[in-house]
Amino acid sequence: SVYGSSSGICSSDTGSVTRVNDDIRARPLYANFVGSDIYISHHTNAGGGGAARGTETYRDSAMQHPAHVANSLALANAVQNSMIANIRDMWDPCWVSRGVKDSAGGFGEIRIPNRPAILIELAFHDGCNPSAVGCGAKDTDALTNNYFRSVS
Repeated sequence: SVYGSSSGICSSDTGSVTRVNDDIRARPLYANFVGSDIYISHHTNAGGGGAARGTETYRDSAMQHPAHVANSLALANAVQNSMIANIRDMWDPCWVSRGVKDSAGGFGEIRIPNRPAILIELAFHDGCNPSAVGCGAKDTDALTNNYFRSVS
């Protein structure tokens, strides 16, 4: 089973802590199963203490399938650059690019796929105090805006 690949539990049991690894592994294993060309995992970020801003994209230099490391880096750079250009052009000219980073085996979503894989952290969701629109606005203002989500 694609879903029970870590715990071996293929039933509908959802309360088990062991299912967390199943959830992380299921999406990249499914991408392998269907033969997708690339794998992109979309996330929102946290841990910035409410003050951090911006978009960062991860690639993995320690992938289980090392043949995809170089193409994952190229994909990460292309997506990061394109997203930042779009957001700055259509939403906020001061949007922060946090760059492309290496997860070095830390994220199962991009370590497992047998294809080029990246993980996008679009914006920080842990700064919930409302602020002005445009330069200096909190990422949470953007994340709750339909237009922002359409351009990013």
